[in-house]
Amino acid sequence: FFDKYVTAAPTATMSPTSSPTTISPTTAAPSSDGSNCFHGDSLVELASGESRPISSIRIGDRVRVTVERGDTAPIPTENTRLSREGHPTPHSPVGGPSSVYAAVVFVPHAPNQRPEDFVEIQTQGGHTLRVTREHLIPARLCDRLRESPPASGDDGNPPLASRPHAIHLMRAEDIRERDMCVSTMTKPSGDRVTSVRVQKGKGVYTIVTEDPSGYVVVDGVRASSFGVNHFWANAYYDLHRAGFRWLPRSLLGCKAVVSFNNLVGAMVLAARNAVVAYR
Repeated sequence: FFDKYVTAAPTATMSPTSSPTTISPTTAAPSSDGSNCFHGDSLVELASGESRPISSIRIGDRVRVTVERGDTAPIPTENTRLSREGHPTPHSPVGGPSSVYAAVVFVPHAPNQRPEDFVEIQTQGGHTLRVTREHLIPARLCDRLRESPPASGDDGNPPLASRPHAIHLMRAEDIRERDMCVSTMTKPSGDRVTSVRVQKGKGVYTIVTEDPSGYVVVDGVRASSFGVNHFWANAYYDLHRAGFRWLPRSLLGCKAVVSFNNLVGAMVLAARNAVVAYR
């Protein structure tokens, strides 16, 4: 959920391997620096109705979001408030699909063209999501599991086998075609995954919004803003949400703040790798 600061051009490209085929996502190479992000060309919807690449989103832009487990979140207004968990408070009006937007409070990635292996997930409803291998996606089993289930994400849920049809946060590399469904804007209860493959691409980005749940809609698919561990990453960015309320936006987006954020991310990554190696 963090990224090293780079200064390449702000465009992003996606190119297939020499012969892209449907493969097991576990063959994807790890992200080069541990960041877990969307491809830069991935589209997000703004409150104006316009769709723009995530690489062009800036602090203050209002984008479509979702709350925990993929439920739609109303926009926070004078008449509609969100609880700490991101759900509407009792007796508050709930906005419809046209009002589910929240302001972007931080953009962790500087403009870049860093090469990565992206897991490309296609759904029966026509959605295509491209993310790095450990990015977290709410998903569930569509039908009875045919073989041993993949590992669930680090979201505090019981193993997938114990609640096979509940929605779990799954790493992109663990999403399985045909067996699994993700939540999309056209099929919020479950859009069957029809293809999972790995493609080369350049440009990694994510965004963090004021909505405390930490979920966004990218390319029409509900997803976490983070990878590896949604809870701790989302809790860390509460600092940025507080800063967005009190600090100038130009300060939040300045090079020093982005660099410090990435330094913290590098330290967390190093600690995580040390724990994994010790185990």
